[in-house]
Amino acid sequence: MVAPSKLHAARTARDRKTRIRLMAETMRHHASGPEDACTLRHLYAAGFTEAEIETYRDDARAMMRATPPVVVAASAARMEGQRLVQLARKIRKRAEAGGRA
Repeated sequence: MVAPSKLHAARTARDRKTRIRLMAETMRHHASGPEDACTLRHLYAAGFTEAEIETYRDDARAMMRATPPVVVAASAARMEGQRLVQLARKIRKRAEAGGRA
């Protein structure tokens, strides 16, 4: 099991995009090789740490398939709630200004 601090360091690394691209290239290379697959040993041999493998592999797989990486986004209900909060703030601001704004 990887330490949470190492996972956090991998997630916030400055060279994250470069490392993901390199991991995707490594995976693609081994997938088209005689093994027909990229194993953890291949990634370790390429210089990736356990934390990097854990953190970057899904994005690297998505890059190999040319699909966008998984992005954790706010739900539709949350976005609607935020929009309603902004609307309420505008209404409150107008009311405080005497309805002139």
